[in-house]
Amino acid sequence: MRVITSMLAVAVVTFLWGMSRSQADVLILESNVEGFKRGQQLSDEQRLSVPAGGHIKLLRPAGDVEDISGPFNRLVSDLTRGEPINTNIWDTIKRQLSIGGDSKGGSVGATRRLKQ
Repeated sequence: MRVITSMLAVAVVTFLWGMSRSQADVLILESNVEGFKRGQQLSDEQRLSVPAGGHIKLLRPAGDVEDISGPFNRLVSDLTRGEPINTNIWDTIKRQLSIGGDSKGGSVGATRRLKQ
């Protein structure tokens, strides 16, 4: 019984550590700011500094896309505090970015159902 309890405790701690480590991350989708490139993942400890005239489009943990225009200077954790991660969206977008986006070299995006 003691072994099972210890194994369960280790599994819970590992699971929570993994979630907390990735929950606040953001993924750069587009950027005209030096030092931030498409596909770059920023952890919650990193600072997102966008100068005047700069623009960054990022993927938030829950899968929402956010446009940030400069001047802007905050920690990533300030943007995403407490936001749960949607691993399905993150995995899909990261895979798409790793192969270079769409076949025409455009940006990663989505569309809602079109009316006919």
